[in-house]
Amino acid sequence: MNLVDKTVEIILSSCSKYKNPLVIKSLKNFGDVLHCSIVVNHYRHLNLKAPIIWAISEKYIDATKYYKHATEIVGLPHELTLEDRQRVNSILKRKINILSPCVGVSGENCANNIADQFFNNAKIKQLLVK
Repeated sequence: MNLVDKTVEIILSSCSKYKNPLVIKSLKNFGDVLHCSIVVNHYRHLNLKAPIIWAISEKYIDATKYYKHATEIVGLPHELTLEDRQRVNSILKRKINILSPCVGVSGENCANNIADQFFNNAKIKQLLVK
């Protein structure tokens, strides 16, 4: 099984545990994970009971194990390339509710700074983080 198929399987397997989960997927760098943590927090405050699956590099699972805003945190293969991650998004967008705020994966890059780019790509108009 190639890395793209393995990643799709990891995410779909996690999704199968919940009714209508929102998947928020990060890139492999820790800075991207940190920016996505704010997006996860926002969506948690938007709907306290919604299942949120946060998909990050397997390298950072231990560093995020106490993060309380995601229902589940899943580790994706760290060695995925940007092109692999874009393919994963393309496959998953037809099957599940997925957000990829990271600019390189979403393809959108229309703001003045990295935070605004993340929020724009995550469809956040007004941040609800407390």
